[in-house]
Amino acid sequence: MKEYLKRLNDEQKKAVKHFKGPCMVLAGPGTGKTTIIVNRIMSLIKDYDINPSNILVVTFTKAAAKEMEERFSNINEHIRKYREVTFGTFHSVCFRILKHYKNYKLENLIKEKEKYVIIKSIIKTLGYDFYGDEQVLEDIVHELCYIQDMLIYDGGYNPVSCDYSKFWKINEKYKNYKIEKNKFDYEDMITHCYELLIDNNSVLNTLRGKYKYILIDEFQDINIAQFETMKLIAYPNNNLYVVGDD
Repeated sequence: MKEYLKRLNDEQKKAVKHFKGPCMVLAGPGTGKTTIIVNRIMSLIKDYDINPSNILVVTFTKAAAKEMEERFSNINEHIRKYREVTFGTFHSVCFRILKHYKNYKLENLIKEKEKYVIIKSIIKTLGYDFYGDEQVLEDIVHELCYIQDMLIYDGGYNPVSCDYSKFWKINEKYKNYKIEKNKFDYEDMITHCYELLIDNNSVLNTLRGKYKYILIDEFQDINIAQFETMKLIAYPNNNLYVVGDD
């Protein structure tokens, strides 16, 4: 038996040895989700001769991505080419794509605190009397994020934070503000990347040629925009391997 498989139980071995096509691994806390992903990368490279540069590993936090990369590096510290595996968060992966193909710059990113100030100012400018209500403001910001995460476009959502027409007017003004100021926020990193892939076949095909095997950690936390973006890149081979807690 291969050395890296000896420490795994039968279910973990079965998950690790999966090769082509989509695969969903259900794994609760403490069952070795990171171990499964790290060893599955090993299996792709060692057992199936997959080029490390064709493997993309995505998770939700910098800390999780860093831990996974470090654990993989620690067992392959003397093999330089293994460093070509791409590890990152959804936001970092999408931002790299936008930076490369559309010249996005981090200096144009709207931070979360700044976002609240901008939206509060928009509400006040529109003459809505709830601009000073912090709870309503928080709810509006939350729902503005939600419609982007869920790829809901103009008018396709009935808000609970405020009146329907007022909500969509705020959304319109905020979108126009970002365009005029050449700014983007965290949600835009995903949705703008998704839209780039939808609109530009050349970019999409380049990424499909590069990231032939995609692994996603903490899959239970994924939103529609993130999932649709990864599905676009994974198509048509659909080598999409997801690990999560049901």
